[in-house]
Amino acid sequence: MEDSKEMANFQGIFANIDFKAIAQNPDFKEDSVRAVIILPVLKALGYTENNIVRSKTLNHPPSRTKKPEENYF
Repeated sequence: MEDSKEMANFQGIFANIDFKAIAQNPDFKEDSVRAVIILPVLKALGYTENNIVRSKTLNHPPSRTKKPEENYF
């Protein structure tokens, strides 16, 4: 019984999305995926605008793959 409720909710989230048109649209990029596909899923899971973090900058540690004294030319 629970599976059918979950499937109905899943189908409801994506009921108005034409995935074939999306697949053929070269302008449907990462920002569109977030807005059209991911955001409805997050909201269905109970997330709100207050606890969805957007465009957070990642801090990468310094690369340790090259030694400073190595000359590649």
